[in-house]
Amino acid sequence: MNTLNFFSKNKLLTFFFLGIFFVYIPVTILVSMGVIEALPFGWMFLSCTISLPFLLLIKNDIKGFTFGKPIVFFNFFLLIFILVLLFNYSLSNSKIIFEHLSNIIVLVTLYILASKINFSDNTFIKTSIFFFLLSSIFILYNRNFIVNFWDYINVSLNYQGIGMCYFILSLPIFMLEKKIYKILCFILCLSCLNIIGARTEMISFLFIVIIFEIFSRQKNIRVILLFLFSIIFLIFMIFGKDILNIIGLEKFSVLFNIEKDESWIKRNEFLNDGLKTIRENIIFGKYGSYKDGAYIHNILSSWVDLGFFGFLVLILSLVYVLIDSFKIIFKEKSTKFEILFLGFAIAIFIISVFSKQYTYPLIGFCIGLYSRLSSKRFKIVY
Repeated sequence: MNTLNFFSKNKLLTFFFLGIFFVYIPVTILVSMGVIEALPFGWMFLSCTISLPFLLLIKNDIKGFTFGKPIVFFNFFLLIFILVLLFNYSLSNSKIIFEHLSNIIVLVTLYILASKINFSDNTFIKTSIFFFLLSSIFILYNRNFIVNFWDYINVSLNYQGIGMCYFILSLPIFMLEKKIYKILCFILCLSCLNIIGARTEMISFLFIVIIFEIFSRQKNIRVILLFLFSIIFLIFMIFGKDILNIIGLEKFSVLFNIEKDESWIKRNEFLNDGLKTIRENIIFGKYGSYKDGAYIHNILSSWVDLGFFGFLVLILSLVYVLIDSFKIIFKEKSTKFEILFLGFAIAIFIISVFSKQYTYPLIGFCIGLYSRLSSKRFKIVY
C-alpha cells in the first residue's frame, strides 16, 4: 500500500504549509524578544530547505504537467538567476550570493508547495484556519512588543516577513462556507495586519476580499457591486486621510502624503541609483552593485542584478499569469478557489511590479497556484 496516498498527501502538504508560514511568526517574534536564540539563516530558508526534498517526492493529485507560458518564463528566470550567481561568485560577494541562493530555494519550494496543495480540501481548510487563529492570538498577545519593537535595544523584528506569512495563512478563510465565520476572520486578519504594520499585505488582503465578494456573485450583481465599490473608492480618495485618522490607522494615512514618508524618500534614492546602473549596463546589468538593502524596491531590481533578459522573463511570467487569471472574470460560475486566485494574482502582480524586490517569495507561490489551477481547470495549451 502506498503510504503517500491521496489523503496522507494532503496532510503532509498541510504540515509543510504550516511549518513554513505558521511557525515563522512565533519563531521570529520570540527571537526578536530574546526568548530564544537566533536561528542560522532564518526560519523561512531553513524550513524551505527541509521541506523541499519531501515536496519533490509527494506526487501531485493532478495528472500531467502544465507548460503554460508563465511557468516556462518562470523556469527561464530561475535558470538565468542561477547562471548569474555562478558567473559572479567570489569570496568578496559570497554573502549576497548565499542570500540569493537561499531566495532561489524559497521560490522553488513555495512554487512546488502551491502547485500541489489542495485549497478545497476540508482538512487543509480547518487545520489552516485553526493555526491562523492561533497565530492571531500570538500576535494580539504580543501586540505591545510588535507595535513598539523599535523602542527596544538590539532588536530587529522582520515585520514584513511576519506580515507576508500571516497574509498567506489568511487565504484559507475564503474557502469557508459560513458567511459569519468568514466575516469575523476578515476583521481579525485586518486587525492583526494593522498591529504588525504590514501595509502592503493589509491593502492586498482587503483588495482580495473585495474581488472575492464581487466575483462570487451572479453577473448582474457584479455590475452593481463594482459600481458601489467604485463610489466608495472615490469617497475614500477624497476623505481617506481623515477616515484613517478617525479609526486609528494613522500609520496608513501617510499614503496620502507619501512624498514626506521617510521610507518613500529612501526608496526613491535607491530607484534613481538603480536606474543609473541600468542605463550604464543595459544588457547584462551589474550584479550586486548596491549596498546592503539599497536595492530598487520594484521589479526593475531584476534588471540591475540579472540584466535585461532576467527582467524580461520575470515580467512576462507575471503578465501571463495576470492575463490568464482574467479569464475567471468571464466565467458564468467560478469556484471559490478560482476567485481567490484571481484576487491573489492581481495583488501579487501589483506588489511585485511596484513595491518588492524580484526575490519576493510569493512570486513563486503565485506561479505555483497558477500551475495547479491551469492544469485542473483551463487545460491551457500554448
